[in-house]
Amino acid sequence: MGREIGSLVKAELNWSAIEPVMIEVYRNTFSQHEVDGMLTFYRSEVGQAVIAKLADGHAEVDDEHPGPT
Repeated sequence: MGREIGSLVKAELNWSAIEPVMIEVYRNTFSQHEVDGMLTFYRSEVGQAVIAKLADGHAEVDDEHPGPT
C-alpha cells in the first residue's frame, strides 16, 4: 500500500501540476526584488553548491528516516 501511495503522490506532484500554485505563492509572498535576489543567488556558484548539498542532505535524511513502505 505504501508504494501505491508513493506512486500517487509522485503522479500528483509533477511540475506541471504544481507550477501554477508555486507561481501564485511566490507572487503573494515575495517582492520582485526578492525573487530577483533569489535567482541571482541560486544561479551563482555558491547557490548551485547549496542546491546540490541540500539535495544530498535530503537524501541522507530519507535514508536515515524512511517513510512507510
